Amino acid sequence: MSSALKQDICGVGVPGALAAEVERTQLEQYFPPDVQYACLYWIQHLAKNGIQLSDNDEVHMFLKEHCLYWLEALGWMGKVSEGIHAISSLQPITRTSNCPGLYAFVYNMKRFAQYSRSLRNCLLEGCRKLLK
Repeated sequence: MSSALKQDICGVGVPGALAAEVERTQLEQYFPPDVQYACLYWIQHLAKNGIQLSDNDEVHMFLKEHCLYWLEALGWMGKVSEGIHAISSLQPITRTSNCPGLYAFVYNMKRFAQYSRSLRNCLLEGCRKLLK
């Protein structure tokens, strides 16, 4: 999934473009079924496997590097609400794993995603403005 997620994943090149303005075939080209599945269920797989997380581990580094791209992908797929739910399910795992840095990151990521529900219709650049 890391290799699939990147800035302006659909190549629209226009910050703030609406998902409704992009052809469905174009979205399907950038989000094949395996990428969609990975974006939607990776956190559930972590939770089911009882993984022990720690600050600056692979999960923490993925989120630091790809969090906005992941949220952008969920926005294009119309699945931001599912992403917020997944983030919520990651919070207790980070709390019990005793990783305060990762817990704080996930907490702030959830707050950002909840606050900016407009992610469903905006691209990464528009979202970055909200973070500043």
